[in-house]
This record gives sequence, structure tokens and C-alpha cells, in this order.
Amino acid sequence: MRVSDLNLEARKLYIRREVSKTRVSRTLILSPFTVQAIAKFVRHGGMMKYLSLQQKMGNH
Repeated sequence: MRVSDLNLEARKLYIRREVSKTRVSRTLILSPFTVQAIAKFVRHGGMMKYLSLQQKMGNH
């Protein structure tokens, strides 16, 4: 996924065909709760912090 695939204001996530399990692109409508969780995740360091923690724990 790319950052450009996510639109929190519109509550949409675009799944490109090249990353889709079914090889069909689609747009998902996100719930307000999911948007809040993603926004919180990003505010607190996002994926880089998560990957760093996984590496420290040996779960890479």
C-alpha cells in the first residue's frame, strides 16, 4: 500500500490490483472508528515505529 491509497477525510482506502489477493482493485469505506485508529497510529510514529519494535523483538 501507498500513502496515496488512503484518504482519511473521505474515509476511503483504495486497494490496487497489484496488492490485492484477488487481483481486482477496489475502494473500501472505512468506519469512523478505523479512521480514528489509523490517525492515532500515524500520530504516534506509525509504521516506522512498529517495524523498529518488531525488529527489536526479532519478529521480522
